[in-house]
Amino acid sequence: MKVWCVKDAGGRLLKNMSSSFPDLPKALPWVEPSINCLHKESVLSFMVGNVECAILSMCSLMEHVLRLAVINKEECGLQRPESISQIDKYNSLTAIIDAASGQDVFTGCDEEWWRAVSKNIRNKSAHYLLPTILRNCATEPKLKHYINDYELPENNDEWYYERYITDWGAFYHSAGWNLAVNFLNDATEEIRIIINNTNWVGDESWWLSMKEAYEAFFEYEWSVDNVKRSFEDAYKEFGQR
Repeated sequence: MKVWCVKDAGGRLLKNMSSSFPDLPKALPWVEPSINCLHKESVLSFMVGNVECAILSMCSLMEHVLRLAVINKEECGLQRPESISQIDKYNSLTAIIDAASGQDVFTGCDEEWWRAVSKNIRNKSAHYLLPTILRNCATEPKLKHYINDYELPENNDEWYYERYITDWGAFYHSAGWNLAVNFLNDATEEIRIIINNTNWVGDESWWLSMKEAYEAFFEYEWSVDNVKRSFEDAYKEFGQR
């Protein structure tokens, strides 16, 4: 039996990476860097313990993917003809959801979930209202399982609801981790549905190395032994040059 003995920041980083590995979302189909690289950034942020950054990045990705799909579901990457100003005409996640509702690119998506995320996670995380996110998720039917380690307020005393799950420190203690791991997995699958509803063919014209790096990240086994071996091998190779 192996026991964690974390003594420094490096040890904590290794523990975060290997402990989170079993809960990571699956890779998305390759489309283009603006989608897949941002997805990897979100997941990597979660792995190293930056859960608020992971949530923010995933919210941005949701907005970006849905916007691109609504505007043009046929072309992606360097083949996409739209300008930034055309893409930016939907300036909020709610506006894009409104535009997507009823369209085939949104078929199979959970619209109630998207609207709950837009109201309770996307908008609040963008303004760094972390206690409000926890409070809202605790009472939102579509999101309350994101903090399932905590009893809902109606089953507990007033102090618990008013102070604990709505305290700034609670997010960084464990509530943020619980929210992030569930949200990242759900969001990834909703985004996957949208991608599968398009006719996008992954752009490899300039981005083959990015595609390979993205896929390698999600194929890698982030176990303690594997990470240690990779770090040691990288150092040896550098030292021999």
